[in-house]
Amino acid sequence: MNWRLIGYNVALMLGIILLAACAGGEEREEAPTGAEGAATVERAASPVAEAPDTRTASERLVQPTDLTYLGAFRLPDGPEGIGWQYSGSAMAYYPDGDPDGPDDGYPGSIFGTGHDWNQYVSEISIPVPVVSPGKNLDDLDTATTLQEFQNIRGDLFGEFEIPRVGLAYLPAQGEQTTGKLYFCWAQHMGEGETNPSHGWSELDLSKPQPAGPWRIGDYWNYVTTDYILAIPQEWADANTPGMYLATGRFRDGGQGARGPSLLAYGPWNEGNPPAPHSTLPATPLLLYTDVTADNDFTLDNYRESDEWSGGAWLTAGDESAVIFVGTKGQGNCWYGNPDGPCLDCENRGWWSDAFVGQILFYDPADLAAVARGEMEPYGPQPYATLDIDEYLYHVESSQQKYHVGAASFDRERGLLYVFEPLADADKSLVHVWQVAAEGTAVRAPATQVAAPTETPGAEAVAEETEEPEQQEEPVAPANAEMGDFGRVMLLHHSTGANLIQQGGVRERLTDLGYEFYDHGYNEDGLVLADGTSTGTNFDVPDDNTDPDGLANIFTQPLDDPPDNTFSHLMQYDVIAFKSCFPTSNIQSDEQLADYKSYYLSIRDRMDEYPNKIFIVITPPPEIPNDSDSAAAARARDWASWLASDEYLSGHANVFTFNFFDLLADPSDNMLRAEYRTDEWDAHPNELANQTIGPLFADFVDQAVTTYAAR
Repeated sequence: MNWRLIGYNVALMLGIILLAACAGGEEREEAPTGAEGAATVERAASPVAEAPDTRTASERLVQPTDLTYLGAFRLPDGPEGIGWQYSGSAMAYYPDGDPDGPDDGYPGSIFGTGHDWNQYVSEISIPVPVVSPGKNLDDLDTATTLQEFQNIRGDLFGEFEIPRVGLAYLPAQGEQTTGKLYFCWAQHMGEGETNPSHGWSELDLSKPQPAGPWRIGDYWNYVTTDYILAIPQEWADANTPGMYLATGRFRDGGQGARGPSLLAYGPWNEGNPPAPHSTLPATPLLLYTDVTADNDFTLDNYRESDEWSGGAWLTAGDESAVIFVGTKGQGNCWYGNPDGPCLDCENRGWWSDAFVGQILFYDPADLAAVARGEMEPYGPQPYATLDIDEYLYHVESSQQKYHVGAASFDRERGLLYVFEPLADADKSLVHVWQVAAEGTAVRAPATQVAAPTETPGAEAVAEETEEPEQQEEPVAPANAEMGDFGRVMLLHHSTGANLIQQGGVRERLTDLGYEFYDHGYNEDGLVLADGTSTGTNFDVPDDNTDPDGLANIFTQPLDDPPDNTFSHLMQYDVIAFKSCFPTSNIQSDEQLADYKSYYLSIRDRMDEYPNKIFIVITPPPEIPNDSDSAAAARARDWASWLASDEYLSGHANVFTFNFFDLLADPSDNMLRAEYRTDEWDAHPNELANQTIGPLFADFVDQAVTTYAAR
């Protein structure tokens, strides 16, 4: 990753129409069982078959809930032009580093690249990370320099205009007698290039003795040269024998692959070292098709503006995951500048309506299937995502790019390290997460700084005295531990209000032991559990709860105290939301694809909060006078998709109440005749609400019971 990258070679974009929306959100084509549409790949020989793993996916996979944020630390000062300013492109954890350091639970060291002008390498210690609620840099400890910045690649490569780089450490392999620092370098712009890009060096940065460079198969540099990570030996021995490293890159704009890539390799198998300019065998583990391909095999919810800047192979007990860290584009995207599509403008590149720092989680079993030739390399998809902006220090706007940089992993202690560029003036910060399987105690210590407290001023006290009748919403912190899920919130418009009032939803949920709150139009605002209005609202942007409006709400930051719609919703334990019947008048397949894209982005955000339960309510159907058969069929398709395993599988805290299915006549997908008020009003009538209200209340109770038992 290069944080100064804002330019783009437009000629390489193959005449992309600037006003077109990004490819993300389109329904992916089913992968053929043969080689049709696949990238050219090399495969490892199939190993001897082993007994199948009978554990469920959740039992063998690291989940987002297994990651605990431990805090951050600062980087030391360094020489101008080669120090930690404008850094964050590559890092490698070294378990034997800093042998004389304190016994503080963070042994070892980190090798990392400095300023992107030169990308020299330095080694630093790892201080105890600090959680600063106010994100105050002065609260954080600072690493110390163990080895000064040095050029470890020597003269293996020429000058790079915009370099891409990766680092990883492994102990001695094959005939080696010392552990090595593995690296890759290549240019950002190099369409079709397969230049020698990989090498290794010694750990003494003053005497690196670089070896290389070597090619990674016949693959483009666009898919091989940005991150390197260690593969657990047991997995590699079974699936990629002798290959204990994986390398890859994501190139924005769909060049190379439309999603992160990963290829296994082992240079020590070809010599000690291999001859310069050798071509190393490589086994693809993950490789989507590029923008020129006939078939659209992409990362789910792919955006051309995405940036996946680092990766790690996580293990925690018997659980594992392959992760990629980066910055996810959301909503529409375009080629131009932040203001819109353009060619002759500054800050030119791929942009989106919003960006979020994110971690993708992949199942190693899927990558094993690819290595064995049982799955195409574009087949794996993330089983979970985790948004991490709430922990970052330098996210200043929703349209900011490059939230995070490289990552590395201390496998013995389960510590994940991630760079955040430009967070400490021009320097990076290092963030730390503990990765621990369920039931495993968090071993690493961390420092928690007390949150600042404020004494209410006289003005605030006076306001409380003057307006005692104004009632406040309950406080249920978004990052609280799982509890009883007792507070339920429904965000709705008029159809929801009728369901609540005529269907006895509040009364039934109260009888079941819940506190039920709801929010309608901004004018109506928040209604408390006892049915009284607060006179306040959540400031729903433009009162829009259509799919695009809901997706916009779910891109809002989580603020404390809450000052936007999303932050208010997250004060509750169970969050249900719906659009109204006009959204069931879906006039084209493109509109249907857009709706699905919006709900995929919503699901991505919901995945970040496993301590909350989210209930998606499908919109009610339309009436014949306001729609047509094709639009109604698309509405049925959308509702069925939202309630399907395709949407829900792997997202344990997300449930769908299929309101549409209960209201629609199967013969025409319109509102049932007995549930219509009249031929011109699509609001379900009192009979419909009396019938379905209790079903909805019971569904909420069942969702809570189901999730609490998992």
